[in-house]
Amino acid sequence: MDITTHKIAAEMHYTIANTHDSGFLKAESAERKAYMAVAAQNYFYCVVNLVEMIFARANEHSFNHENRYRKITEKSTLFSAEFKKMFDEVDRDLRNKVAYKGENGKKYAKIKQLADLAMKELNPSFQQT
Repeated sequence: MDITTHKIAAEMHYTIANTHDSGFLKAESAERKAYMAVAAQNYFYCVVNLVEMIFARANEHSFNHENRYRKITEKSTLFSAEFKKMFDEVDRDLRNKVAYKGENGKKYAKIKQLADLAMKELNPSFQQT
């Protein structure tokens, strides 16, 4: 995909995630987990699309999750130290624990924090509504 497509996809995932995050904060038990799972998935894929947008600017593409982690290391100058550190913390296993198993603790907050950072850092033109 091209830069614009990844940018729009990231913004859409972020908007969907924020909507479900609001539900997560207000909902009761079982609904709360469902809102959290949907928000976590969308925050995660917001980040994935922003990373792919950055790669596309450099005529690169990662193709899958494992390759993406390797390429972020290889192309480390494209990303800030803060982003790389957080990206390492929010790996696919952590996302799976939140989105598929309903685990929380601080896991969900880390995914949301990474998406917020990515939107500010990797997509400076983004205006949060």
